[in-house]
Amino acid sequence: SRDVHVLDPYAGSGSVLLAASAVAHNVVTIGIDRDETIHFPSIIKDFHHRSLTPPSGLIRGDFRNASIRQQAKKSALSATLSLSSESSSAFQGFDAIITDPPYGIRERLDSDPLLDLFRIIALENENDVPLLKIGGRLIVFVPRLERRGVSVPPQLNSSLLKQAELDLIEAIRQPLESPGLCRWLMIFQRRRQSRDQ
Repeated sequence: SRDVHVLDPYAGSGSVLLAASAVAHNVVTIGIDRDETIHFPSIIKDFHHRSLTPPSGLIRGDFRNASIRQQAKKSALSATLSLSSESSSAFQGFDAIITDPPYGIRERLDSDPLLDLFRIIALENENDVPLLKIGGRLIVFVPRLERRGVSVPPQLNSSLLKQAELDLIEAIRQPLESPGLCRWLMIFQRRRQSRDQ
């Protein structure tokens, strides 16, 4: 079977990439994070310790920066070419973008990570090699406050979702240990064709 390409634009300690590598033996993982305190060699050592394929790229930088995203795509392409001699397996965009972005509780956020993801996917859809391939999935954890044990999924900007060519497939509530906080696992899929066509 062909390689599956997974990007985590808020990779942090690499736990999402580690899980992806544990689930699929043919996964090419790429992580991006701008936090200077994260020690990438320790992440790679953890993969080796668990006998898992380490990330094909760990990139220090801000996912919102076009050159950082280009570097992620180049890392995925290089990994694909080194694993397969078939030209049909060329990188066509990530099969999945899976991320658990910062919640803004311990750190200050200068923008909303979910909206950033939608905007960037929409922008990248215009490129020859988009960030998220057609049919690919965006899987993101979104924190929400609970009031009296009730939480609703985040309101989604339908115009931005349309621009990004994303459909919401599923939203699953997950309680967290912190009182008054839960998160939603939200799964989107990039449409195979525009609804306007």
